[in-house]
Amino acid sequence: MRNEGTIDPGASGQALYPVLAASLSRTFAELIIFGYIPLHLYTGGERRILQLALITAVPALVRFAAANVWGAVADVTGRLKLTLLVGLLGYGAAAVGLLFASTGVHAMIVVSMAAALFASLSPAGKALVSLRPGPAGTPGRALAWWLQLESWGWMLGSLAVAIRERLGASPGSLLVAAAGLALLQALWVAWRVPELLRRPAREEPAPAGERTLRAAGVSQAIAGRFAELRDEWRRLYGDRVLALLFGVFGLAVLAGEASFTVFGFYVVGTLGGTESLYGATLTLATALGLVAYAWLTANSRRASPGNLMLTAGAPYIAMYVLMAAAPNALVAAVAFALPLYALIRAGATWAAESLTHASERGGGMGALDGMEAFSLALGAVMAGSVGDQLGLRAVYATCAGVALLLSLLAWKLKARLTRPQASPVAAKA
Repeated sequence: MRNEGTIDPGASGQALYPVLAASLSRTFAELIIFGYIPLHLYTGGERRILQLALITAVPALVRFAAANVWGAVADVTGRLKLTLLVGLLGYGAAAVGLLFASTGVHAMIVVSMAAALFASLSPAGKALVSLRPGPAGTPGRALAWWLQLESWGWMLGSLAVAIRERLGASPGSLLVAAAGLALLQALWVAWRVPELLRRPAREEPAPAGERTLRAAGVSQAIAGRFAELRDEWRRLYGDRVLALLFGVFGLAVLAGEASFTVFGFYVVGTLGGTESLYGATLTLATALGLVAYAWLTANSRRASPGNLMLTAGAPYIAMYVLMAAAPNALVAAVAFALPLYALIRAGATWAAESLTHASERGGGMGALDGMEAFSLALGAVMAGSVGDQLGLRAVYATCAGVALLLSLLAWKLKARLTRPQASPVAAKA
């Protein structure tokens, strides 16, 4: 019989804090890597929008695959701390490598290689805080803290971009800050977080032959894990209501990423804004997102998932139309800062929760994450292709078209969600 072991009682509740802080370190580094470096290369003379967009697109595909691998390995081995450290060091490696990148292709290669490592951070971190919530009290609250710190990391990174120019610091200083923060975070995790979250019960040393069989069993367990993932994906994506939900969410991410990919080029290049305005806009957008998430959390019982996604659809269209026709950088900045994505993300997350059985909940949330990564790649490529061929204003006009399709599908999804029905995936389980 397999022994599942127990939660290590020696693992102090204080270990929650360095794990949570890894969430902030991650998004701070991502803002610098994906939000600032393409703009820095653009102002430095790299005007091929598609190549700059690939800095986001290719690593997103790598992350989509690598996150599933790291998640399975962490589940099988229990080495959650080690997996988290790999992710932190991956972000540090990406930041250091980008110090020597001078073109979009160079940056894409550096970030894609590092993505195979830093894709491990989010799965390991979320697993650690949910299994050992410590002072948070419950797994749900610990995960809520994790998500809030993600937003704080984005906001601090945006603020660093906004003030760099005013302080007269070099662009490389942002990468040094990201690498240094990741390294300090890794040292904190190594010092304070227990090596294993789950401690197996003590057993007598097994004979050599049995140890060999156990080693082979680990490989079989990993293969079995991937077989389970394949079967779960087939059930999730085969359900019509969930597929519709993934479609609405995917379109929102696609349009949002296309908008974000070229926003810096649009504000600074086309509309004549400054890097400080760009950074300040990202800071404001993140801050408003935090406010929106707080309001949604307080009103979660009154806000239905279908209404949230439908309510965000029409303003999305207006927002992108306004950005496409913006007469100056300030108008585009105000439109970009509207926290509409928070409504879509919260609605999609709550809908996935209501449509999946408890035994499929992780798969449902994982499918949302997978759709997000895939749509990030598509959105970045779309922005680069349209921007190169038709100009940056055309990118936002295209986003408005995507938002129109999103609204139509959201209307259909709302009707399906309001019908009394059992959880589709649960019925198939």
